[in-house]
Amino acid sequence: MLSLKQKNKIVDVLLVLIGFVLFFEILFYHSAVVEGLINFVEKAGTYGWIAILFLQFIQVVLIPIPAYFITLTSMKMYPNDLPLLFVLTLAILILGVVTTYGIGRKWGKKAVIWAAGDKDEYEKWLAVLKSKKTNIFYFLTILFPIFPDDILCLVAGSIRMNFWWFLGCNVVGRAIGLITFMFVFAAVGNSIITIIVFAVILILLTIYKITLKRREKNELNSNRK
Repeated sequence: MLSLKQKNKIVDVLLVLIGFVLFFEILFYHSAVVEGLINFVEKAGTYGWIAILFLQFIQVVLIPIPAYFITLTSMKMYPNDLPLLFVLTLAILILGVVTTYGIGRKWGKKAVIWAAGDKDEYEKWLAVLKSKKTNIFYFLTILFPIFPDDILCLVAGSIRMNFWWFLGCNVVGRAIGLITFMFVFAAVGNSIITIIVFAVILILLTIYKITLKRREKNELNSNRK
């Protein structure tokens, strides 16, 4: 039987996962940005695929638009071509990060500060990537979408990180992230009903989490007596 601590950990993981899905459902699937991107791609007509890939490349190299906006746009427009979409998206993302790495390698600090817009931001990530655990940390920044990975590609180029390690991290990390992202959102769909269901689940889990914490606190107090 699971202990209260184990139950707490399981609920924490579920809260993060469901919260993540709900966040993207609301912010990305049902946003003006996605609708605007769809209109842009539709205007390209038969060149829609080229427009999507162009946007993916540009967002990595120049424009600070989250890649997930463009990926969800392409998923909404081409729901029956997900395997092909995965291959093409991964290929263009890798082309983009290699280009970014090259820019960082050629123009170094100037390119990073231009992209980050702040010298302190550059110094912060430079210190992180120059630490003893640089390689492992860099892979984690690619795997988890909470880091400014495109800026870190520039930093990686500026410090002349081993190119093959850099390339391997991006291929593996971005492939895992893309497969997970596309699988989850292809499975849950993008309807209002989905949002309501996940919101209710999130509320119930939060209530259960509060109950577990109270039980854990009461148990701790009882042991102290």
